[in-house]
Amino acid sequence: SSEQYRVKIEFDGYVSYSGTFRITVAECDHPGYDENNKCTRCECNLAAAIVKDGKTTGFVNFAEALAAAQTDENKGCTLKLLADVSENVVAKSGSFTLDTASTLIYGKLNVAKGADITVSGGRITGNVICAKGGKLTASNTYFEGTINCVGEGNFTNCYLAGAVTGKSSLKLNSCEIHGTLSVSGSAEAEKCTVSETVTVNNGGSFKSTGGTYKNTVNVKSGGTLEIISGTFDKKL
Repeated sequence: SSEQYRVKIEFDGYVSYSGTFRITVAECDHPGYDENNKCTRCECNLAAAIVKDGKTTGFVNFAEALAAAQTDENKGCTLKLLADVSENVVAKSGSFTLDTASTLIYGKLNVAKGADITVSGGRITGNVICAKGGKLTASNTYFEGTINCVGEGNFTNCYLAGAVTGKSSLKLNSCEIHGTLSVSGSAEAEKCTVSETVTVNNGGSFKSTGGTYKNTVNVKSGGTLEIISGTFDKKL
């Protein structure tokens, strides 16, 4: 809003008026953030920021930032977390990078059909689900919960503490997998360390290049296993 004003000054019987001036009140669009994750204009604390085409837009509320990242207008943007998140992250649509470096998500990550999400860095404590028709790409991220990829999953240099399930297309590169690995679709692993049992189910195919397998690798009837190289501590 914008209004015009004058200042009236009264002193010892005299009255004086200033010239007319205008005061405009506008909501800050948080065009940047400093090293303390405060808005460079209004100095409020920011929870996240969207960066696209060299433009930064900060958000005080993470849920609002997540909703904005999923719009057509922000397709291909980076959603940068500036503080830890204490809620589930549900990506229902859109295509964007979720930059979680140096932050934690205390909740689940769900990637719905049609959503294309790239996670970079950080730590996610809850379970992860990528629905059929969804795509999840992750690098340098610590996942504490289970990973269930019904859609497409691609993980590089990730630590996977829980069980991993691939039901469509799953690629694992230089990952540490400390739970079981179950393959029902097409899966490839390169230079990974797998601590628990690997099971290739009926209709599933698993290709392994390099890496170390510390437990049993089971191939059920109708499953396919292709070994290019690697170290296997126990039976196949």
